[in-house]
Amino acid sequence: MEVDGIIWPEKDNRLSVVFNGGSLMPAPSVTLNPLTLQLWKDTFRNAYANADLNRSIVSRVTRWAVHSMLNITPPTDLEADLQQDCRFWYTIDNSPHG
Repeated sequence: MEVDGIIWPEKDNRLSVVFNGGSLMPAPSVTLNPLTLQLWKDTFRNAYANADLNRSIVSRVTRWAVHSMLNITPPTDLEADLQQDCRFWYTIDNSPHG
């Protein structure tokens, strides 16, 4: 997993950070082994469609609120299928600063 962000110095030995997004991908050792790579693909195939079908109403509302507040662009199953490195990624356009 990788998290993308920007960090800069503030006053009094403090740092500020803004997160822009992140990604989830298999470790290099997984991608080098065809068996483990296939297991990764089988595990995450249609993960987002399946999660959407199984979400509770509270989870749907919470997800909608967080995505709306932070302007998150979540990954999709189609985008993940098109990636050679089996990467899922998301972006945050309205990240809190701190």
